[in-house]
Amino acid sequence: MGILWTHTSFQKEKLGDLQSCEETLKIDFFYDPLLIIKQLVVLKAEDLEEYQGVFVTSQHALMSLKDVASLNFSIYTVGKRTFEVAEQLGFKTIFSAQGRANDLKNLLLKERDSLKGGLLYLRGKHIQEDLKKELEREGFKVQEKIVYEALLKKSFLDETVMGFRNKKITEVFLFSRRGAMAFEKNFKALEIENGEKNLRVFCLSPEIALEITKKTGQEVYKGIYAAQRPTLESLWTLFCETVKF
Repeated sequence: MGILWTHTSFQKEKLGDLQSCEETLKIDFFYDPLLIIKQLVVLKAEDLEEYQGVFVTSQHALMSLKDVASLNFSIYTVGKRTFEVAEQLGFKTIFSAQGRANDLKNLLLKERDSLKGGLLYLRGKHIQEDLKKELEREGFKVQEKIVYEALLKKSFLDETVMGFRNKKITEVFLFSRRGAMAFEKNFKALEIENGEKNLRVFCLSPEIALEITKKTGQEVYKGIYAAQRPTLESLWTLFCETVKF
């Protein structure tokens, strides 16, 4: 059994229930990120003076704050991994929505009374939901800044290509809709006859799974699965439960 891990970071020790899976399965990992992150902006202290808080929906947006971690302002993150990255950078006042973009919106709504000043939304060039507009409709003062771009990778690594051709890769983990787009385009370019039928695809969210099915259909792959929550723990638990049965 071989897993293609397509996220820009990979920490095997973070996979939660990995040990219980490895007790019965031999798992080989192929690490091949599908997105190339291009940092566009690194902020300075003066760029943040007028804002009471900053919110992000991606850990990549946090890299724009790497030089201002000593400043005392609140950071609102979409999930656990983004929270952890903010901690690693040295920030002290961090709040996590533990979910999706809508969960982050609800977190900010709960904090409305303490966020009467301006908010800064740091984001990538491509977004799925316009949180700025949604929060402005709720009465928030929001400015946004595009601080990175996620470029689609145009081809797989040679090791990945051989893994597909030799049928050593049997599971694919996808973490974003743009990553799903890159995967489908690059996999089709390999022209492996009925190659999808050998693959199970595990997606971090239903939206990512939809990106796959709307182009190829559920029946093309051996299986397409979506995590109940957009967390690494939920995704890995789904994988373990699926392969056990």
